Amino acid sequence: MKIEKLNENKIRIFLNLQDLKDKNIDFHSFMSNPIETQNLFAEMLETAEKELGFVTKNRQLSIDALATSSGDFIVTVTRNVEEIDKRKIRVRRKEINLDVPIIIYSFSSFDDVINFCMFAKSSLVKHKIFLDKNTSLYEYKNKYYIIFRNIVSDLEKVKQVCSSTSEFGTYIDNSDLFESKLKEYGSLIIANNVINNITKKF
Repeated sequence: MKIEKLNENKIRIFLNLQDLKDKNIDFHSFMSNPIETQNLFAEMLETAEKELGFVTKNRQLSIDALATSSGDFIVTVTRNVEEIDKRKIRVRRKEINLDVPIIIYSFSSFDDVINFCMFAKSSLVKHKIFLDKNTSLYEYKNKYYIIFRNIVSDLEKVKQVCSSTSEFGTYIDNSDLFESKLKEYGSLIIANNVINNITKKF
């Protein structure tokens, strides 16, 4: 298990199948049972408080739990800045399917797209070709979407890209089907080399 602090009110927790096995939890149990009722979740919050000073008592929490088909988990915990009488938790679960040739992320603003591209250019250098040549950018209903293509053959790259991208955008379920909607109703902004094109212009 690895925990990193994204900002004062948000942390990210990385788990794998071995972490679950150590706690006698299987993949389906972890994804189907309420995460806030599991002892592992309580331990994660306790560790975050000890290691990072991330206190969650009497705070409203939002939990985004992502699972990849390889058995890895990315749990993002966001706390409300205002204190309440007792801890309240809102959970969203998604499973990232890595067995499809594309993955799509949505971004709330063009600034978020720029920030991600700047980050990717500097921090994902070893995946430069993967990121640049196989990406396109669409605008649809006042949101922006980056499509990552031809990724099925490189699981490790996909996992790192998904982890990094989720700091800036939101994973789209059924990405392979959503691509058709973008092509039909969205506006194509950049057909290829999104990261290079954005970083050169901004």
